[in-house]
Amino acid sequence: MDLRIVATQADLDAALRVRHEVFVEEQGVSPSLEIDEFDQLNAATHAIASRDGQIVAAGRLRMIDANSGKLERLAVLASERAQGAGRALTLLLEGIAKDRGCAQMLLNSQQSARGFYEKLGYIAHGDPFVEAGIDHIAMRKTLR
Repeated sequence: MDLRIVATQADLDAALRVRHEVFVEEQGVSPSLEIDEFDQLNAATHAIASRDGQIVAAGRLRMIDANSGKLERLAVLASERAQGAGRALTLLLEGIAKDRGCAQMLLNSQQSARGFYEKLGYIAHGDPFVEAGIDHIAMRKTLR
């Protein structure tokens, strides 16, 4: 599996296609909720994972403040789940956040993915909530 930070519009478009397949087609999220102002080059740090030349997963890191990064829009194609792409992207983006001086990572996990993040050291906090029609829980992880 190959990981890389998105540096071109073509890579960003590929990341958005993965997210569309997972969030819009598979999970029924409205396209108007899936894409936001951070889905542009240099508006956030986007990363992709590929296998055999095909983009199979995408995620992004958004800086909340000098001490906090937020993992967002992590999407892995159904055929690639439990193969390591989500874990690899999460660790890559955590490393970037840490290099930027972040003390913690935040994320809003779908309840169905909570266990995935807990295995990576994230801890749930607050009350469950609904976002885009899907049950979520806020989570955080100390980086240092």
